[in-house]
Amino acid sequence: MYYHNQSDSKGMRDQVVRAWHTIHRKDSNQLGDKSDLAFENYTQWIIDEAAKYKMPYPLPRYLSSTTPVQPMPILPSTRIKYQEKMDDLSRACDAWKKKYEKAASELKDKDMEIALQQHAFQ
Repeated sequence: MYYHNQSDSKGMRDQVVRAWHTIHRKDSNQLGDKSDLAFENYTQWIIDEAAKYKMPYPLPRYLSSTTPVQPMPILPSTRIKYQEKMDDLSRACDAWKKKYEKAASELKDKDMEIALQQHAFQ
């Protein structure tokens, strides 16, 4: 359906306005999880609908580019490197957690000192 904003299409304009007022909004728990993926059967349906109504459609991305690619198996040499990298990152994460816990405990101790000083001052 095409709408041209002209005086002879006034009735069509009113229909469009009424249609926009009847839209029911859905929240995320009603719609489900969001996904950026367009699967091949959906993309093909869009292309078919565009062709059926003779609509211009920038064709075609290769349909295989719209479907998720299956991950390749990790080769043994890559797996060892990957595991080493994961171990390094795990150690770095543990070091940051210890620094955070130390800083949090120092902050808690200082807060206690301030509270005691304020209590003693009163």
